[in-house]
Amino acid sequence: MAMSIEDDTLGPADVTFSDGQTERYAAVELLNDGVLKTTQRAAFEHPEFGTGIGETQVRYHAPHTWRYVELVAIENGTLWVSDADWESEEAAKWEQLAGCVSVENAYQVIADYLLKHYAKYYGAHALESARTTFNLEPNESRASKEVRNDEGEPRRLAFRWASTPRATGPFSPFM
Repeated sequence: MAMSIEDDTLGPADVTFSDGQTERYAAVELLNDGVLKTTQRAAFEHPEFGTGIGETQVRYHAPHTWRYVELVAIENGTLWVSDADWESEEAAKWEQLAGCVSVENAYQVIADYLLKHYAKYYGAHALESARTTFNLEPNESRASKEVRNDEGEPRRLAFRWASTPRATGPFSPFM
């Protein structure tokens, strides 16, 4: 998967180099020109100020020297909502509801949305309903659900969560 040509901080990651070696870094950043910046960090204790964290090694890798970056732990993604009139389901528009949110936290965002727009319909059970009514798993049916707004009008409501990409390779105009 190719990344865009703009600065992109990826976070902690395993980097596979052109010679086949893989190394883990505390932080990885993809720069405009395809250069990969890797950083190691170390924690240290200071008698007066407590624990500190410092960058111990920063390296820049030319685009031809690395092949693949895989994020160490990724749990964040983007949550989208489609909230449409009953009659206009085909014309439903998707809007970003939250960015950089885990699946677990996405259910809380959904519950907050339900309380804001559908308080009479969901009430105090918004979080429970978010988990049972709106499935965010990619392999499950995620069809729109019929709900009623606070005025009693029928609506079609759906949520989608898309994970942040886990891996990237050097930018190529041919990808």
